[in-house]
Amino acid sequence: AKDKDLKTPNVPPLRFPGFSDEWVKVSLGDIGETLIGLTYSPKDVVANDGTIVFRSSNIQDGMIDYTDLVRVNKPIKERIVTRENDILICARNGSQRLIGKNALLTKADEGNTFGAFMMIYRSDDNDVIHPILSTRRYISQVSENLGARINQITTSDLNSFEFYIPSNCIERRKIGKLFALINERIATQNKIIDNLQSLIKGLRERIFAPMLSNLIKLGAIANITNGSGDVQDAISKYADDLYPFFDRSEDMKYFSSFGFDAEAIIYAGEGSEFLPRYYNGKFALHQRCYAITNFNKDYIPRFVYHFLSTQNNYFIRKAVGSTVPSLRMDTFQNIGIPIVDKTLQSYVSNRLDTSCRLYDYEKQILSLYRNQKDYLLQNLFI
Repeated sequence: AKDKDLKTPNVPPLRFPGFSDEWVKVSLGDIGETLIGLTYSPKDVVANDGTIVFRSSNIQDGMIDYTDLVRVNKPIKERIVTRENDILICARNGSQRLIGKNALLTKADEGNTFGAFMMIYRSDDNDVIHPILSTRRYISQVSENLGARINQITTSDLNSFEFYIPSNCIERRKIGKLFALINERIATQNKIIDNLQSLIKGLRERIFAPMLSNLIKLGAIANITNGSGDVQDAISKYADDLYPFFDRSEDMKYFSSFGFDAEAIIYAGEGSEFLPRYYNGKFALHQRCYAITNFNKDYIPRFVYHFLSTQNNYFIRKAVGSTVPSLRMDTFQNIGIPIVDKTLQSYVSNRLDTSCRLYDYEKQILSLYRNQKDYLLQNLFI
């Protein structure tokens, strides 16, 4: 139900039907407590059978991710043993953008602990507090309280954060349940995408493995050139008269002019991993990126793209520089591409493209769920 006129003060524009009470302003310290996590040393870390220590890397899309775990063997105080409905918050990090990142713990996350750069917020209303910790009001208060020299927020900072919440407990539970369902669906969608990504990776490796005995250098079948654009000239929002601009970032940017009009395989020239992107049309390219274009008549660009997607380790080995690994032109010129007839290339490309289209479709669904969540965060809270 939408209160378009907002006749009642201190209420959000979007509410569940049947509620009309004014919301109340609270500080987090008034309704809960904040705890700093465990301090431990490298000698406390064990490979198995220790207590899991949650860190910022374990927070993904508002839930706990168990991919990258640290375990310790040392006594843990009862108050910093994790409980169901605790909110885990990144309090200190070298990356400013990670400060304030948070996740609501489930029953499966109980009995662990968390590091000293993390905080736990504990209250009876964490089901509704957790989505509030993704709103603009929360992000603004985090930004205002960041340390001058250290990227951190303290327990006293968090306790002072103020928000409006429903005065009616039933309305709080409804909001909390809605966002729990949305977060669960987003987590499920991420698993679908991860499984598809693993499937495509396995298919590519299995398909191309028998073709590695007969190769031709990439430089002999295509042109490889650098871009000329500068990220400072890029535009973050799309408009009709702009062209896609590719750099090392995955965030889409745009340019007022194009440097290429071709079917292309695009590589960032520096980074920690090197995976290709495919684009067909007019685009601009960063000066530290490479575009592979103008394939000869014996090769289908999508076939080459799928093969190069299996060659990340090759590029990592060939990268130079210790601070920021980067690729040189000869690395691309000399990589081997399987010599197979175009009929087989077409067959392989079509089969892999089918899986890739499904992967892209599932990513679009994830984007829609995230957009839905963003809309509700903006309209269900003050």
